Amino acid sequence: MDVVSRLHQKYGEAVEKALEHYLTIDAAPDFREEVLYQVKTGGKRLRPLLTLATAEAVAGQWRPALPAATIVELIHNYSLIYDDIIDRGDVRRGLPTVRKAFGDNAAILIGIWYREAIEEAILDT
Repeated sequence: MDVVSRLHQKYGEAVEKALEHYLTIDAAPDFREEVLYQVKTGGKRLRPLLTLATAEAVAGQWRPALPAATIVELIHNYSLIYDDIIDRGDVRRGLPTVRKAFGDNAAILIGIWYREAIEEAILDT
């Protein structure tokens, strides 16, 4: 098993749950699909995995760093949403981009929602 696979095995589930947690705080049930779409399209999650591995190596525990690791991944995905709006991107990770799936206006609102999720996670650091 390679290093990335081991990191996924150790931290992956916690990262996915944290992403969903912060993105769905106060989200209306009919908005959850749109909000979660970007993170459900996949990605390697290297940024949060490396953040957690570093925290464990330096401090001996990784769970207290989970909000910070989530922030790193949310910022990355937030930037991808707006990159696709600006560049008129239609496909990312082999699937329709947020703007293609839901329209530019919805993508802008989803990006704002990611910004709010980042702020919520910051409050937990």
